[in-house]
Order: sequence, then structure tokens, then C-alpha cells
Amino acid sequence: MMAARVSRGVGLAVTLRERLFDASPYLANQYLTMYDVGPDGRFLMMKLDREPERTDVVIIRNWMHLVRQRLAQEGAGR
Repeated sequence: MMAARVSRGVGLAVTLRERLFDASPYLANQYLTMYDVGPDGRFLMMKLDREPERTDVVIIRNWMHLVRQRLAQEGAGR
């Protein structure tokens, strides 16, 4: 993460660059801002979890049909 001092004139010119810290363990995305800076200069960043918990996605197609089938089976078993 870098900070830059910019001077205004005919155009903008970077007059000073300063490395703040290594931001590689934090999330980065070229399309979304993954951090925010407050008026007091403090900031919030989302840290990357190197070993995320396993997350599975289960897709059930025609689940209403399956629910009706099970309800009909339970009703027939009574």
C-alpha cells in the first residue's frame, strides 16, 4: 500500500511516494475497492484467509416437486 503526495499545477504531479506496508495478505480486486479510509486517516481492509473453510454449494433442482413427492409418500404411509 502506497501513499503519494500530489502537487497541482497545469497537471497533477506526484512529488513524493511512500510505502506504507505490504498489502499482499489483504484482498485485492481490480474492479472493487477492498478498503476504505476514514477522515482521521485510519483505514479498514479485508484480509485474505489463506486456508478458508470448505464451503460446498448444494443445488437441488425441482425441489418443490421433491417436497410434494415426499409429502404424498408420508400421506400414503399413514
